[in-house]
Amino acid sequence: MSDTKKNFSLTTYDIAFIGLLIALEFVLKSYLQISTPISKIGFGFLPIAVAARRYPIGIPVFVAVAGDLLGYFVVNFGQAFCYGITLTAALTAVCTSLFIHKEVSVKRIIAYVLINNIVGSFLMNTFWLHFQFGIPYGGLIVPRAIQAGVMIVVESIVVITLLTKGDNLINRSFRR
Repeated sequence: MSDTKKNFSLTTYDIAFIGLLIALEFVLKSYLQISTPISKIGFGFLPIAVAARRYPIGIPVFVAVAGDLLGYFVVNFGQAFCYGITLTAALTAVCTSLFIHKEVSVKRIIAYVLINNIVGSFLMNTFWLHFQFGIPYGGLIVPRAIQAGVMIVVESIVVITLLTKGDNLINRSFRR
């Protein structure tokens, strides 16, 4: 085993905190958002960003996927399950973690927000909505482009504020 590889273990506190992040992600994505059948604007990215900052890459992915699945099974509203949207949630959590786990800067935050919203939300989720539900691209492009534009601004401001200004507060409040 390599000397550079750190052993990672979760404490009881970590498990409880991760559960809290999953619950928060579920509430933010399911109830506290502006939602249409093809577009959603909300704050479900916050627990993923906190998890990505505090834990190795697998934990934010777990939070994103668990929150997405919990949202589907608890508040389904009669829609079919779209595995592609869950895959996108996992991949955007990976991207978030790669950019902000070790180092936080405004450039890194803006880079991950742009990638997640353009590639993940706009391109991938638009494809999944078309593929899974047969919604024509013509009806998806404009509302999803507006959603991506709004979310780039909102997510950038909120995450920059939270992780650059509030990182010390988070670390003091949620010590391990």
